Amino acid sequence: MAAGVNAVVVDVAASTASGIQNIALPSGFGTPKGYIVLATNAEDDGTENAGIAWSYGMSDGTNEAVMASSSEDNVTTSSTAREQVTDGVIMIHHDDDAGVIDGEAKHSAFNTDEIVIDWINSLTSGFRLHFLVLNGDDLSLKVGNATSSGTEDVSTDIDVGFDPDAVIFGTNTNGFGNGSVGRAYYGQFGGAMPGSPIIQGLTAAASEHNLSTATTGISPHNDRVANSWNGNMTSMHRWIDVTAFPTDGFQVTTRNTSSAVVFFYMALASSTNGIFVGPIVSPSSGTGEKETTGIGFKPQMAMISSQLEQDINTFNSTGPDSLSIATGFFDGTNESSYHVVSEDAASPTVCSGRWDSQALFQRNGTRGTEFDAAFVSFESDGWILDYTANNQAGAQWMVFAVEENAAAGTVVQDVVMGPGVIPFAR
Repeated sequence: MAAGVNAVVVDVAASTASGIQNIALPSGFGTPKGYIVLATNAEDDGTENAGIAWSYGMSDGTNEAVMASSSEDNVTTSSTAREQVTDGVIMIHHDDDAGVIDGEAKHSAFNTDEIVIDWINSLTSGFRLHFLVLNGDDLSLKVGNATSSGTEDVSTDIDVGFDPDAVIFGTNTNGFGNGSVGRAYYGQFGGAMPGSPIIQGLTAAASEHNLSTATTGISPHNDRVANSWNGNMTSMHRWIDVTAFPTDGFQVTTRNTSSAVVFFYMALASSTNGIFVGPIVSPSSGTGEKETTGIGFKPQMAMISSQLEQDINTFNSTGPDSLSIATGFFDGTNESSYHVVSEDAASPTVCSGRWDSQALFQRNGTRGTEFDAAFVSFESDGWILDYTANNQAGAQWMVFAVEENAAAGTVVQDVVMGPGVIPFAR
């Protein structure tokens, strides 16, 4: 296994047969320690597919968890569903039959330069799998699941066995192993890292079930890591924020209601590489090359979760952007992105998903292109993307990034991450 921390982005076609699928990683990468995987119903590069089938999972080789949501296109009464489990990494609902599982895969093994997954049942149509894979002899990584307190403003400590530099969250707030034909959640990518104050944020969107006109919502935050809406998509129901990083773990606190939030997480730490998880603002509008800064180091990999909303810590349930989520991965060699979008207050429901082999692609609810960007380079405090469309200055992105490995003999210290300062040394 290589020194420091290493990250790679890989996207492949999902197998349409039950049983083992081998995911090849670049030669020399070594044995993985963990990964995030996004599965999409858009198989062909640049093609927008009707309906939404969203799957967001993670594994450390021992533990795994996944959330799935779906929304059926072109129905006069909205049809949506959600589910999350701790015995799988991929769960795909039919995009034309919300709540019915089309395909489900579990983690099987880590091998040298390879991830192995096991399809419990075969997919009926083509899907794409997007992996962000991590390894390194200085990387501590754990995937787990937890439930916050069922009492408002009461905290819960989560022990991960080491002091995390960052924690990534996922949830659709449903209990594990409990599928529900009802409100669907997309994105729900939250993250937190130590700082003063603690650096944290969230991108999330949702669509309500069984309404004659589709009702959707969007909710970017820099003060929490997971949230939930009420049944009519008119207000926030409950959420959790990270309130401390005690020894060997982190602490979450239930807010706004005496109702628990069920979630999964990936905790990470390294003494040699900076790790950043937190909210940043998208670059100024306009095409051409644009630099994103504020990461605190030169990355080797980045993940962007993008929402089309400038008003942070608000809930927006109106307008064409009220369900638009895009996720992009890039490592300097490989790049891929996926977005889901649903038009608010539409009858019949209008929703779709699209995969693109570039760093970021995103449309609004009326299918206007907001972001269309390809990777150019990593820089000392972030990266440069080349935008052929860029119409959303000030939108909040949630970002996960890992610092590049320094040359032998290099000493790095006092790496600035947001308002906090975290020392690193090699």
